[in-house]
Amino acid sequence: MYAELAGAAAAAVVAAAATDSWTWVRQSLARLLARAPEDEATRELVARTEQARSSSPPDPALAPDLGRDWAARLQELLAARPDLVPDLQALVDEAARRGLSGATGVTHVSQHVTARDEAQQAVQGQGIQNIRFGSRDDR
Repeated sequence: MYAELAGAAAAAVVAAAATDSWTWVRQSLARLLARAPEDEATRELVARTEQARSSSPPDPALAPDLGRDWAARLQELLAARPDLVPDLQALVDEAARRGLSGATGVTHVSQHVTARDEAQQAVQGQGIQNIRFGSRDDR
């Protein structure tokens, strides 16, 4: 029920960790989490996010794990404390206003491309991509 909002907030947290907006997001999260029961898992998640933020060079492989963990934690929090939904939504809205990538939630992109003659198309994005070039006879 709260998965989309938790996912959008997690995306905002992870995106902010890589920018100067981290201080603002961390303070916003602290205010939100102060109204929930304190637990070791949340403290450890904040510490892992801080560690990922301070690593040099940053390890891009950590972002999906942190995003997944933040989404799960925030979803648990909202299930236990539905009264926090407006506050978390405000965080997501402000993150989107600040231009933090992914802060507006899950987006579905559909692109239809036609290549003719010798032309070849490639679409770049996130996730797993398998791109083959060549004629149909090569497949």
